[in-house]
Amino acid sequence: DPPGCTTELVAGALYTLPLPGLRHGECVGEVAWRVSLHVRANKLGRCSLRNGLVAARNPDTVLAPDVQFWRQPP
Repeated sequence: DPPGCTTELVAGALYTLPLPGLRHGECVGEVAWRVSLHVRANKLGRCSLRNGLVAARNPDTVLAPDVQFWRQPP
């Protein structure tokens, strides 16, 4: 990634985006904290931040969502 940027792969094409600012990070932290509390209290699954997520294959799409929720299998 170039300095101050992040890259995502969408349908096989690379997209370079500017990194979000401080306010964005504050909001993401708040959302992640609240979602995580709810998910844990209700044993719904797991939460994570900025992990690579393979959303599609052939052509590949790999994203890094700010907050992810992974549902626990029934």
